[in-house]
Amino acid sequence: MLPDDPRLGVLREGINVGPYFARAKRVDWVSSGDRCAELRVTLDEGRHRQIRRMCRTVKLPLRRLHRLSIGPVTVAGLDLG
Repeated sequence: MLPDDPRLGVLREGINVGPYFARAKRVDWVSSGDRCAELRVTLDEGRHRQIRRMCRTVKLPLRRLHRLSIGPVTVAGLDLG
């Protein structure tokens, strides 16, 4: 995947995923390797499995999903568990 992949634009513009319309506030291409890419997706409001459903809809395989923050709380200030 490259930074100009049209699927990233679709995630930014929004798509129908099941019963609702989902749009990412921001989608940033971070890096890519031989077989995968790292993206940073920012949402205004996250619904149940929204990022997973959005990626599946645009045929973008999702290997791992890691939440960095919820509102003002970030993982940097949290203990494990």
